[in-house]
Amino acid sequence: MYKFSIIVPIYNVEKYLNRCLDSLVNQNYDNYEIILVNDGSTDNSQSIIDEYQKKYNVIKCYKKNNGGLSDARNFGVLKASGKYLIFVDSDDYVSVDMLNILDSHLLNGDYDLVKFNYAEVNDEGLVTDKSINMGFNDNGGNVFLKLCEQKIPFEMAWLYAYNRDFFINNNFKYMKGKIHEDFGLTPLILLKAQSCLVISNILYYYYVSSNSITRNNLYEKKVKMANDYLDHFDYLLASVNNLNNVDLVVQNYFKSYIANGVLMKAKSLKKNDFNNYVKEIKKRNVSQLVIDNTFFRRLKKILLGFSIRLYLMLF
Repeated sequence: MYKFSIIVPIYNVEKYLNRCLDSLVNQNYDNYEIILVNDGSTDNSQSIIDEYQKKYNVIKCYKKNNGGLSDARNFGVLKASGKYLIFVDSDDYVSVDMLNILDSHLLNGDYDLVKFNYAEVNDEGLVTDKSINMGFNDNGGNVFLKLCEQKIPFEMAWLYAYNRDFFINNNFKYMKGKIHEDFGLTPLILLKAQSCLVISNILYYYYVSSNSITRNNLYEKKVKMANDYLDHFDYLLASVNNLNNVDLVVQNYFKSYIANGVLMKAKSLKKNDFNNYVKEIKKRNVSQLVIDNTFFRRLKKILLGFSIRLYLMLF
């Protein structure tokens, strides 16, 4: 029976915290710890944490000054003692069978990563969407490429259980102060993983509030996210260029993936912001990294070289 460390960054989520914590303390599994990182909350979150900590000895609580989601995750990793790490966002929740199911799949050996499915839920708790990936077992070090081929979401940090030794030994850290920090690290984690078990169970429930559309449409946030994507791109590109043990084909797919990620963020920008962002894209020669190993992809790349704006309108 493996020990799991569930890391939960918390910042002003009093409205959702009980639901999240109930799903964690009611696991039908004994060998685990819940690491709550209060990242400078100013609402009633700490009072809720205190109530649960008094009642459940699996909970370990830490307070720190506000540093953002990435900083809280990094902090939690340093406090974890389990064989596997799991990240849970505090407005989401998990299946009460999560740990039992994960452990049952791990009976045949260790993996760097275990990936599972998730469902999106609304305010009423109804499932509005879900990811569906078929299970597979990969010990060949081509985890990134295989997940790309499945064409399903795989960036989110909370989609995996991570072997703690693998995570620590590679010095993985989320970039502090950046939006969509998952894009800035998960692809690299997948690239370095030598083994991955993908299971078909839905174990995570991602909450999408009816207010999320308004909140996510704040233009200032879109501009910051696009610029942060450039920083993530720079880090990921430098990282893959420093790796000597990755197959060239996989490297090219990796570079194409992060290039496309940066390109797509231009869609959300307007006028001067778009023009300035495109200048940064061209400065980095992002378009040259997009793979062109099929006729259709070659046509797309030619169009991309001709006009990024037209390319984004069509694809």
